[in-house]
Amino acid sequence: MITSEVVSSLGYTSKIQSCDKAIGICIDGHEIRSAGVVNIQWHVVGGYHIVESWFQVVEGESLPWQIVLGAETCIKYHLLTVGVFGKVQVPHKKSKSKQHERVIPVSLY
Repeated sequence: MITSEVVSSLGYTSKIQSCDKAIGICIDGHEIRSAGVVNIQWHVVGGYHIVESWFQVVEGESLPWQIVLGAETCIKYHLLTVGVFGKVQVPHKKSKSKQHERVIPVSLY
């Protein structure tokens, strides 16, 4: 997810493909609605690999975040590290329909 303010600051407002659909529920029970989707190329600061992702655009005046990346994206592009040395196995469910978990090794830097 990405806020409409960030999309605007990037100059991508004209690239939003409009839609109006519910995409989630906040912890306080309020519905999160998407105003559209936008494709953005990005990279981690200090990284050289360019990633292309579709983001749900969310409007709101007092959102506590600007961009939210899902767990699969964080694992796939090694955006999170755990521990200090060695490798850590991160359990990751491939889909809700699967009963077993797939373990993905994550190398720490």
